[in-house]
Amino acid sequence: IAGFSVSRQTSISARARAQVNALNADLELRVAQRTAALQSEIAERTRAEESLKESLATSETALKELADQKFALDQHALVAVTDVQGTITYVNDKFCAVSQYSEDELLGQNHRIVNSGHHPREFFQQMYHAIANGKVWHGEIKNRAKDGSIYWVDTTIVPFAGADGRPRQYLAIRADITERKRADEALHESQERFRLLLDGVKDYAIYMLDPEGHVVSWNTGAERIKGYRSEEILGKHFSCFYVAEEREAGRPARELQQSLAKGRFEAQAQRVRKDGSAFWANVVITPMYDDSGALRGFSKVARDITQQKADEREIRKLNDELEHRVVERTAQLEVANKELEAFSYSVSHDLRAPLRHISGFSQMLTEEFGSTLDPGAQHYLDRIQAGTQKMGLLVDELLNLARVGRHALNRQATKLNAMVAEVVAILQPDTAGRQVEWVIADLPAVECDPVLVKQVFQNLLANALKFTRPRGNGNAQAGASAPRSHAIIEISHKEEDGQPVFMVRDNGVGFSMKYVDKLFGVFQRLHSAEEFEGTGIGLVTVQRIVHKHGGRVWAEGELDKGAAFYFTLGVGKQVESKNNAATAGGQS
Repeated sequence: IAGFSVSRQTSISARARAQVNALNADLELRVAQRTAALQSEIAERTRAEESLKESLATSETALKELADQKFALDQHALVAVTDVQGTITYVNDKFCAVSQYSEDELLGQNHRIVNSGHHPREFFQQMYHAIANGKVWHGEIKNRAKDGSIYWVDTTIVPFAGADGRPRQYLAIRADITERKRADEALHESQERFRLLLDGVKDYAIYMLDPEGHVVSWNTGAERIKGYRSEEILGKHFSCFYVAEEREAGRPARELQQSLAKGRFEAQAQRVRKDGSAFWANVVITPMYDDSGALRGFSKVARDITQQKADEREIRKLNDELEHRVVERTAQLEVANKELEAFSYSVSHDLRAPLRHISGFSQMLTEEFGSTLDPGAQHYLDRIQAGTQKMGLLVDELLNLARVGRHALNRQATKLNAMVAEVVAILQPDTAGRQVEWVIADLPAVECDPVLVKQVFQNLLANALKFTRPRGNGNAQAGASAPRSHAIIEISHKEEDGQPVFMVRDNGVGFSMKYVDKLFGVFQRLHSAEEFEGTGIGLVTVQRIVHKHGGRVWAEGELDKGAAFYFTLGVGKQVESKNNAATAGGQS
């Protein structure tokens, strides 16, 4: 029994172990399966978490990018959202800043709050028709801000559709283009002013060419000169204005190339009008470049100079005729000069001989028969002597006047004070027994002919001495004014229009201004020979010398109150200032 019990117990233990082992194996299998399932679930959760993290990161990035884009859009654009009735449901800060309305003032208002009234009703009807049909609309709108100022916006309106496919709201994105519109308007006004200016220039054809030489603008002056209306010529090549020979020779293209090479082309040439007639034109072609240096075309200005050319031909013809006449006149003058020289020789020799004979024989009669002649005969001989002397003096004066006309002008720098001092010294014998005060200012040195100008001063000062003789002279001739103050003769100058005017003034007997025109006439005298001697040629000589210098001479006077003679020396320029002028002369 004991052995059986042991054997049974052994058998039971083996089965128990087998069952336990089977249970353990099943449990291990289940644990392994559950562990694998958990590990798979953990891995899936890990992947899901990582995917979620990535999705969250992507969403955050997308949201940040969207926020950045919105910020950038808000910085540039005016953004507004309206419902289908046009009621504002959203505006950004830029919209408020430009329109000058606050957000509270805009939300709930119709978009017409910023309407400027500039656009016609049809403009907005077309816009609303487009967006109501789900189309994007784009255009430029002129709006009015809260303070009444105007601003322009470049507008894009995008409709957003609902579930039924119909628009439920509109997003309007606007860019402020006010400054550009102002610039465009200013440019348009400038262009319009320029067009009006060009059209106002009737005597010039002013037009523009593209880089190939086609006409792109045309003013009224071009229409008047060339005969084409703008619609007839725009787009045509400018070579149509050239005569056929020049077109065939390639002249139009060469002129454009020359303007490019030199920066400007100018010429006088024949051109052709619409009707085929040729005319002379002064043409200027100038290339035009943009800011980048690219050639944009050419400006061309043409002026009709047909009449000018005709005038030039006429002037050349007249010049040729004038030159022919000058040659003829020069030959005539040469003949006249020779005749004048012959006359002067005749006066100098042939006329003097009879005068010498008359004077000599009358002198011989006086010397040989003077004691036997009755007083009447002696008186006649004295008259003959005086007449021959006066005739001789007249001959001398006439010869001197003729020499002035033939004298070649020899300008040189001349010190006038030294010249006046020489003349005063020459005239000093005529002051014997008289009280004469010479008032001589500092005179400028000038360019003149010293020989001739010395003659001017000598004649004027001699006249001054002669016509002041009654002053301070107890032996005045009968009929002259009673002796008064001493004689004063003044030589001075003044500046007029940058030119020196010289003056010789005296306090003599003077003259009436109603006779001033006779002063510079040959043999014209305002006083009788009994009062004052003279030939009537001295002032004529003065005038001829002054005119020879290109100057003028005139006189002022009053009876018994003296006279003043003025003269200039024309183009003879002052070579020294009066402070540095010669100091010879002066008051004596």
